Amino acid sequence: MSDSKVLAEAKKRFEQANSFYSSEYSRGDEDVDFVLGNQWDKEDRENRANQGRPCLQENRLLPHVHQVINDIRQSRPSINILPVDDDADVETAKILKGLIRNIENQSGADNVYDTAAWNAITAGYGWIRVNTKYVNDTSFDQEIELLRIPDFKSVLLDPTCKEMDGSDAEWGFVFEDMKRADFERAYPDADPVAFDDRGEENQLWCAEDTVRIAEYFYKTYETKTIYLLDDGSVVEDKPESYKDSREVRVPTVKWCKLTANDVLEKTGWEGIYIPLIPVYGEEVWHQGRRKSFSLITQAKDPQRRYNYHLTASTEIIALQPKQPYIGIKGQFSSA
Repeated sequence: MSDSKVLAEAKKRFEQANSFYSSEYSRGDEDVDFVLGNQWDKEDRENRANQGRPCLQENRLLPHVHQVINDIRQSRPSINILPVDDDADVETAKILKGLIRNIENQSGADNVYDTAAWNAITAGYGWIRVNTKYVNDTSFDQEIELLRIPDFKSVLLDPTCKEMDGSDAEWGFVFEDMKRADFERAYPDADPVAFDDRGEENQLWCAEDTVRIAEYFYKTYETKTIYLLDDGSVVEDKPESYKDSREVRVPTVKWCKLTANDVLEKTGWEGIYIPLIPVYGEEVWHQGRRKSFSLITQAKDPQRRYNYHLTASTEIIALQPKQPYIGIKGQFSSA
């Protein structure tokens, strides 16, 4: 596929995903702000401040978030390899399990999992990224690593996927906003995105001082025929005699780095899945689309009510007379 076709397809998909996730991520942002202490509406806070009235809050949600996170840290989920068919080898499964443990240790996977869990609990969406890198600057050997994604809003995964692990996703984006001056130094030959073009599409890719750079993963497919032989084995080259045959679609994952105007880099990805793993909060399917709620989405109104009652009772106590009663001797004695 030519760069122009890749770019056109990527921009169309980016806009589609942004339309899907914008409301989800907006709710997630509100939940994060709320759980971190911004629990009064801005207008109410300003009005009360102008009147010299307090806006107290006792954050009862953050301890619950910490409790869930700490439970995860004490009993971490782990990847396990199980031999499940006649051709499986127990020793091979142990070797693969050891390789996975090594990848996790080298990647600092505890931090990767904790970050994804924190985002899922507080915002409804967390992400884990699988990546490959060269072993060193003098080698062509590559190794697998797990990367944490601190900003949950920097990932847009195919909104039509339905599996919890995202294995059926056809494409996905990871993006960052780079300072325009840094972008021009890093990519002097690239066509800078024009901020003066105020079109809705362009607003997704640039701001006055920044340029959005996206890593775009997408699948392509090759159709081939496989043949079942009389002895039960399967081959791709057509034999003289065979028991059965069928066509299969074999996926290949491609990767490129792009802006709104240019494909900056591109290569293949050694795998058949988009290497962006979602970690959902409370998943709900409503009106044909996925929604993911954080731990505190439904607890915000009770917390607001508690803050209001706390503030009102404190305000009433603060307005009570502080001067002692004065009277003649015996005036206040009981009968």
